[in-house]
Amino acid sequence: MRAMLASAIFAALALVSSTPSKLAIAPLRGGDGVTEGMLATIGESVVSELRRHKSFDALTYGELKTVLTHEQLSDLVGCADTSCYADVGSIAGAHALLTGNLGKVGASWLVGLKIIDVKEVKVVASVDRRVKSGKIDDVLDQLPGMVAELVEAAVKGMHAASAPAAVAAVSASATAAPLPPAGKDIPFAGPAVASKLHFVTDGKGQYIAF
Repeated sequence: MRAMLASAIFAALALVSSTPSKLAIAPLRGGDGVTEGMLATIGESVVSELRRHKSFDALTYGELKTVLTHEQLSDLVGCADTSCYADVGSIAGAHALLTGNLGKVGASWLVGLKIIDVKEVKVVASVDRRVKSGKIDDVLDQLPGMVAELVEAAVKGMHAASAPAAVAAVSASATAAPLPPAGKDIPFAGPAVASKLHFVTDGKGQYIAF
């Protein structure tokens, strides 16, 4: 039973960590001094960077138009808070939604990106940059680093939320029947190994280290 429980938990953890999440991408918002062409260029560059990382299955705004109604698309464009984005992302069948903004204040460009976990209805990652006395090309140069930082934070945030639920569900199923008595103690590898282990429990005195 313990071997089966361990195998099931490892399978659940592997599934959570290896399955790309579907990420819907909302149109970027523009401030003063920003044209539609600039927003389109920045948006396309963000999508390209996302696809390089392969952590998310990106669903562009153009692709969203094929799965959302005109009213739902209007809602997406007019979203002003996290819950609104999460609602539309859920309708589109996405696990997360990316939104952002581009503006100009004086000689500085301000660009921000964030990813919202649709299920948890919360921002799991956000990045911001101020590009002083630069051109739009300088903003483009910032995007690879911004997207890399954003993806890393989002993957950690979303997997942290998903893994316990997956493990709990598998553990509950695997331990529905009474567990056999514990066997005899075996030697432990020591502190060096322990410092690298993660532990999960079924809440009934059974623990698994991985």
